[in-house]
Amino acid sequence: MHTLAAWILITLSSQFILCKAEQSSCGYPFHKRLTCNYIRSLDDFKQHVNQSIFSTSFPLEELQEIEIINSDLEFLTTESFEDFNVTSVKIEKSNVSTELPKNLFASLSNLVAIKFEDTDIATIRKGVFSNIVTLETLDLSYNQIENLENFDGLPKLKFLSLSDNNIKVINENAMHNLTSLETLELDNNVIEILKPKTFRHLQKLLILNLTNNLIEHLPNGIFDDLVSLKKLILDNNKISQLEQSVFTNLRSLRILKLGNNNIWKLPNNIFSDLKNLQELHLNDNNFTRLEISCFAGLSEVTVLEMQNNGIKTMPLGVFHNLKTIQDIDLSYNQIETVDESTFQGLKDLNSLNLDHNNIHRLDAGAFSTTQNILTNTSGIGFLYLSDNPLKNLENNTFFGLSQLLELHLDNTEIQDIKKGTFNGLLSLSSLLLGNSSLENIEPGSFEPLSKLSKLNLTFNSIDNLSNDSFKGLNQLTVLDLGFNNISNLNSEFLDNLVLLRNLSLKANQISNLDGCNFSRLTQLRSLDLSFNKLSCINESFTGLKSIQYIYLNDNDIASVTSLSADKLNDLVFLDLQNNNLTRLDQKAFENAPSLKNIELLGNQFELNDVKERQVPPNQLLHDILMTTNFDTDDRKHIIYLS
Repeated sequence: MHTLAAWILITLSSQFILCKAEQSSCGYPFHKRLTCNYIRSLDDFKQHVNQSIFSTSFPLEELQEIEIINSDLEFLTTESFEDFNVTSVKIEKSNVSTELPKNLFASLSNLVAIKFEDTDIATIRKGVFSNIVTLETLDLSYNQIENLENFDGLPKLKFLSLSDNNIKVINENAMHNLTSLETLELDNNVIEILKPKTFRHLQKLLILNLTNNLIEHLPNGIFDDLVSLKKLILDNNKISQLEQSVFTNLRSLRILKLGNNNIWKLPNNIFSDLKNLQELHLNDNNFTRLEISCFAGLSEVTVLEMQNNGIKTMPLGVFHNLKTIQDIDLSYNQIETVDESTFQGLKDLNSLNLDHNNIHRLDAGAFSTTQNILTNTSGIGFLYLSDNPLKNLENNTFFGLSQLLELHLDNTEIQDIKKGTFNGLLSLSSLLLGNSSLENIEPGSFEPLSKLSKLNLTFNSIDNLSNDSFKGLNQLTVLDLGFNNISNLNSEFLDNLVLLRNLSLKANQISNLDGCNFSRLTQLRSLDLSFNKLSCINESFTGLKSIQYIYLNDNDIASVTSLSADKLNDLVFLDLQNNNLTRLDQKAFENAPSLKNIELLGNQFELNDVKERQVPPNQLLHDILMTTNFDTDDRKHIIYLS
């Protein structure tokens, strides 16, 4: 009975709150803007406007913007705005008659901006916006408009948005009088056909957005009058073929987006008139090959995106015209080989992405011709070769890339790293070789990488490291060897890594640390030895003067007698979860005066032996968590010390 009464009370309260929230209102949330919510009639609108003016003493003649939201505005007529002289009318998320009345805004002689967004307008009759000679912005997005008739009497209109409607056909003369238009948004409609004269007389247009339509063909002449156009967006259509002269007059174009279409061929010289083009996006199409002169004339392009096509071959010289290119993305294609002169002459190339292709091998000097012509230039900075079936890297494969900063070679089939493979990479700071089939690293292989800072070798099959495996890596700060088969740490392979700050040996086969000397790793902050086969810890971390975090969880550790023979003054966190510990030695943490947190979840402590007096006398230790094997009532025995 009480539950039912409570439910009724909550329901009635909710309905009261909802009704109260949906009451008609008008107010001044911002200076010189009147915002009205839940208006239902013209009388309702005028009444709340008058109330707002009276309550705020704000002069109606100084009002600049009317905003109406979440209302039923089927009452709109030429009388609706006759008492105002605003410069902006915004109506959003409201029910408006599917057809706006003619001369609706005739009384607003200073109107600059009109917005009808998400209002279910289906038809724009000729004359609705006629003779609003001051109008500069017209936003009709998120409606149900299907057809466009003429826009006339708008000599100053600069911005027109018809995004997210149901437009299928554009009257060939619809835009001809919009001679001042700078931005035209027609994206997210269902346009199938563009007639040759659709954009006639739009000489001042700067941005044209036609993305996400159903356009199959661009007729010759369609863009001929767009001599000022800087950005043309045609992504997500069904274009399959480009006419030879379709872009002829776009002399000012800076950005051209043709991604996610069905284009299967780029004719030679198709872009030759785009002398000022800076970005060309051709991703997600159906190319299988490139014509030798398809990029002819593109002397100013800096970005070329061609990822996710079906490109198998690239003819020699296909990129030679791209003299200023900085970024090339050819990932997710079917490229099998990279010829040594493929990227010849690209003196400004900074990023080259060849991820997710079918490249089986890279010949020695595959990129050297790029560098030979790059004398005294910046050179490639980022090279992506991940997710290719590469098996071997020859000596001097990357020779010439002296300015390369990042090299991505993860997810390949490389089994061996040989001495000489990385010759010439004088500036490399990050090398990713994870998730490959790597088994052997020849001593001295990394020696040329004197500036390497990060090295990722995770998820490989490395089982042995020699004293010279990392020789020359004097600047290395991050080394990740997790998820390999390393069992023996007796060698001095870490001796050269004097600046190392983060070392991960997670998920290997390491059973003891007796022969491992960490004494030279004076800068190490984090050490991860989790998921190994360690059984005991006895002064194993001596010499790690800067260590802050040690991860030993998920091993077979049965005892911790002492972490270090020296003071570990910076150690604040130690993870010993999921081991075989049954007790804690009182002296185990004596040399870690700053230790604040020890994780001990998942061990085999006997509750009767866990007493505060048995815990090491460490004044900064505040959490020792021993909960596994305790039932719920025993959790009160968790110890907190300060």
